[in-house]
Amino acid sequence: MRVKSVSLIAFLLSLSSLTSLVAESTKTGASLSSLLASYNFRSVHVEKAGSHLSLRVKINGKPTSLIIATAAPMSVLDRNSLRKFGLTERKTTIPLNSTLGKTSEYVGMSKVKGLEFANIVLADFDAGVIDESVLNRSLPPTAIHLDGVFGYSQMRKLGAVLDCGQRNLYVNPRGPSREASAKLEKLLTERGFTRVPMRFNAVGHPEVDCRVNGRASIVTVETAAFTTIIDKRLASEAGLSQALAPVDAEAVGRRKAPFSFAVMKDFSVGNFQTQGTKISVTDVSFNVLGIDYLSSAEAIIDSGSMNLFLCHRKNPTH
Repeated sequence: MRVKSVSLIAFLLSLSSLTSLVAESTKTGASLSSLLASYNFRSVHVEKAGSHLSLRVKINGKPTSLIIATAAPMSVLDRNSLRKFGLTERKTTIPLNSTLGKTSEYVGMSKVKGLEFANIVLADFDAGVIDESVLNRSLPPTAIHLDGVFGYSQMRKLGAVLDCGQRNLYVNPRGPSREASAKLEKLLTERGFTRVPMRFNAVGHPEVDCRVNGRASIVTVETAAFTTIIDKRLASEAGLSQALAPVDAEAVGRRKAPFSFAVMKDFSVGNFQTQGTKISVTDVSFNVLGIDYLSSAEAIIDSGSMNLFLCHRKNPTH
């Protein structure tokens, strides 16, 4: 029986392997932090909210938490939270589309006077407004309330570097730095990371090339998705065997759909290859590379240079 929904917006290691992994990851994290600090980047610890990565901020002086959402072209606030921040909504005719397809809702807009964290203030910018109550429905009652998502445009304005594996966000009040990005690429590739160039598609999503069992496709990099999802047609063309999940998937706009689990024999993101990768399959508007894959591959996202870096956990240099 299907009893609940999960929002769209695991590894066994020996003790010796775990000890080595922690030591090497800590070393890479320390090197990354030191390098970026030399270019005036500030480090902010990112918290977990269920399967999501959340960022504590102040909006118009009021404390809150936002999900980090790389596939959101701009930051978006929950329509139900606007009064909390003293905001009003401007109606638009922009239709709201979700991972699961078109909805009957429309995107609103609101002017944020100030969004503050890490002693940085982003002032007077437009944020989207939609019903994002889905963010909190799958969280335990004791979890911090989520009032929206922190989008890519604000990340890029600060030259943000997101370390999904170590859950750190590095931001620079001066914005992106080409020199810092070049040094970052050198550091990470020397440590065994594979660089995968990202690009924006027509709707402002950062996407990368991928292959599913040799079948070429494209996938959107979305840190706000709890799982990696591919479309049913691609799964069928790639010859994936599927097992129906006991829950439904839910996206913004109250779109719901059943989904299945599958295992890809071979999966590549750019030139980064993995075997036996678990994914979800359903009818989607676009394929999604979710936080499950990004965390397991120690993903580091450099928003300024539009580079995604991935690494195998078993790599002895990481």
